Amino acid sequence: MSVVKAVGKGVAWNTAATVLGKILVFANVFLILAHLSVYEYGFSELIMSIVSMGAVVLLPGLTNTVMVDLSVERGRGDLERMNSIFHQFFFFNVLLASITWAVMFFGSTPIATFAGNAYAAQFLKIVSFLFLITPLRTVSSMLAAVNLRFFDQSFYGVFEEAFKLVFILVGVVWLAMGIHGLMYA
Repeated sequence: MSVVKAVGKGVAWNTAATVLGKILVFANVFLILAHLSVYEYGFSELIMSIVSMGAVVLLPGLTNTVMVDLSVERGRGDLERMNSIFHQFFFFNVLLASITWAVMFFGSTPIATFAGNAYAAQFLKIVSFLFLITPLRTVSSMLAAVNLRFFDQSFYGVFEEAFKLVFILVGVVWLAMGIHGLMYA
């Protein structure tokens, strides 16, 4: 495949995924705002901001470096070295994610107490499990990029938003679980 064709294909899939992803995000936000109070929505955003801060521990910049290393080894045809780099990165990512999950899960009560809202502990425990999923998401999108699988790379986010929409429809709208349904989503 020529470089121009590969880039064109990547741009086309990325554009389609971005448009579809924005539509799904809009639907998610609309449902959330229609079914939660302003306080509940703000509280959920505060909880998710704590998760975003915790994600720094997962060294997000390292992914691009490893992706370049994997691409170089793929170009050289050294699949054994590529496999070694991939597994080292994956297990390192799992280790960091597990530590971050444990700190968030077991530290949720002290964190919530320090913040002056003991109610937040249960939500921090729920969302802490996102850290355990992160390594799988990271390596799957990384492998899609290295293997020039533009459709897969572009639509991971769309699939996530689609699943989130289904969980919001079930938890927030159908079961009327409020902020609990949102946190589970």
